[in-house]
Order: sequence, then structure tokens, then C-alpha cells
Amino acid sequence: MYLEFWASFRESILAKGGLVAPTKAHPQSFYDMSLGKTGIWISAFVTQRESRIGVSLVFGGTEAKSNYAAIERQKDALAEVYGDDATRLSWEPRPDNKQSCVRIEKEIEDLTNRSTWSDLIDWLYDQVQNMHRTFSEPAKQLRS
Repeated sequence: MYLEFWASFRESILAKGGLVAPTKAHPQSFYDMSLGKTGIWISAFVTQRESRIGVSLVFGGTEAKSNYAAIERQKDALAEVYGDDATRLSWEPRPDNKQSCVRIEKEIEDLTNRSTWSDLIDWLYDQVQNMHRTFSEPAKQLRS
């Protein structure tokens, strides 16, 4: 089912265009996209067990913690760029993990109900665009 969901999401990105280039869909619970900065990417996700969907800006690699900290220092200004949903952003430094992230998510009723997919995909699309629009330039300013 994940493959089918992400294939539909990919088709939506292709049809609407926007800031993010679609990638190949895979049968997994997440769909990663480039932000334009090595070690930082956007990941859309769905979790059937927890009944949630969301989008994360993921900081990985050797500079993950310092890059996250540099972006977090701009949190208030970035929230203004993100827009109305900025209050729902979760800033997660994850000190005991190799990765940190900024995440937005929401509860869903049932991913197996394909009649809800259009609304879910629209929400994910909007959040992916917001993430890219908000974080791409500040991320590119970070030293590698």
C-alpha cells in the first residue's frame, strides 16, 4: 500500500509542480526529497500503526547537530516564513540520535481508506512546499 500511496503523491507533485523535485516511490513508510544541501533533506511519512502523517526536515551526517543548532537559532524568523502551520512545528534536537529534525504531523483516521488519500496528499504537498520554501535558503548558507 505504501508504494501505491507514494506513487500517487509523486504524481501530485508532478501535476502541481512546485519547489521540490519528485523522487521514485518505494514501498516504505517515508518518501525522501532533496532540499539542495548535503546532509539535510525533506521526508514525508505515514504511519499506519500510529495513524499519523507528516513531513520532517531531517539533519543527518557529520554536521547534523551543528546544522540543526544553526537553523534552530533562526526559529522565530523561520516560523514567520512557514506561515499559519508554524505553531505546529516540532523542533527535535534528539541529542541521543545521529539525526535531528523539524517535524509537522497530524492524525489520520485510516490510511487503508483510499477515498481519503487525495486530502492527505494535498496536505503533505503543502507541507513539503512550506518546508522547502522556509528552510532551503537558510540551509544553503550553512557551511558544509
